[in-house]
Amino acid sequence: MKEYILRQWKSKSLTVFLMILGFLVGNIVLSVGTSITIETIKQAYDNNSGNPNNQLEIQINMKENSSMENFIFIADELVRYGEIQIVSMENIKIDDNGKSCQIIPINFLKSEDWHIPIIRGNYFTEGHMTDDEKQIVIGKDIAEEIKAGVDDYIEVNNMRCRIIGICGRDNRETQWDDVIYIPIKDFYNENKEYFSLNNYFILLKSGKDKLIENFDKITDICKQRNIEINYMNLEERENESFSNSIVMTAIASALVFTIAIINITNLMVYWMLDRKKDIAVFKALGADNDYIIRNLVKEIICMGMIGAAAAIFIQELVIKFADEFLIRNGVYCQITYINIIVAIAVTIICGMLAAIIPARQVTRIQPAEGMR
Repeated sequence: MKEYILRQWKSKSLTVFLMILGFLVGNIVLSVGTSITIETIKQAYDNNSGNPNNQLEIQINMKENSSMENFIFIADELVRYGEIQIVSMENIKIDDNGKSCQIIPINFLKSEDWHIPIIRGNYFTEGHMTDDEKQIVIGKDIAEEIKAGVDDYIEVNNMRCRIIGICGRDNRETQWDDVIYIPIKDFYNENKEYFSLNNYFILLKSGKDKLIENFDKITDICKQRNIEINYMNLEERENESFSNSIVMTAIASALVFTIAIINITNLMVYWMLDRKKDIAVFKALGADNDYIIRNLVKEIICMGMIGAAAAIFIQELVIKFADEFLIRNGVYCQITYINIIVAIAVTIICGMLAAIIPARQVTRIQPAEGMR
């Protein structure tokens, strides 16, 4: 059977080429669509620092007789609901080159489902929030400017800190490129003078509904410590933009998948009809329908796998030689395990679905009719 298939491929090389080309083009379209989908979702999350539906902006006003210890106490109460980030701190100097940047003290009891993207190294864990070592995550622009990498030590306002991660995105600018993240306890213990503001803004990354449910209790605690607290939902248009980005991307991806499946199916029908005479000969020699269908499907899947492998190879070449050009023009087409899985899965599924129905139709042909 293998020798027969190879002879058929050789004698009908143009048809085989068109089949493999169809799978190749379909896989490239699907792979690029997958990359665009992933990048769109990432960008939607990046623009909102996560899912805005789970977040809450909290404003804390310090009254005259309230101390910074009271503020830290309230921050410890808020962290019970999710990760908190103090986003209203003044800029701070790093190293001795006079550079200053925004610093964002954070705290959490449990790691969030989403955190700032890390290019190299790691984000904080629960252990970093309580241990004695001072660790920080810095933006990629800071790392590039001061020539620092993961596990290097830098001075943050005369406080020696170890870099555990560098945040941002390789392919575009983000709001974290010039920011330093540090656990609240590390920053507060060494820089109490920075905690002298009258108003603080805290971003609660998750636990929005639970906090709102218990807000009266939190308000009572704040009143006892001469603190006024309010919360604000993120603007509805941000939530709508976030949802619309994901919905539109999903619709576009579904259309791409549909078009690819239709094209592959059309190629399958053409390939099967072109094999009528061969199938008639097989049936005349005693082959049953299941045997013929099984071998035709295997043949189609083999073509599909060749097309998928060629598509991935071509994309790797494009990324290798034109990645910088694509990124400058806002195109991000990275090959990941997701692209490979999608390519293989779609090839197998579409190949089988597209081959089975036409194969069943052509196997109904009687040997005498097929020979004519």
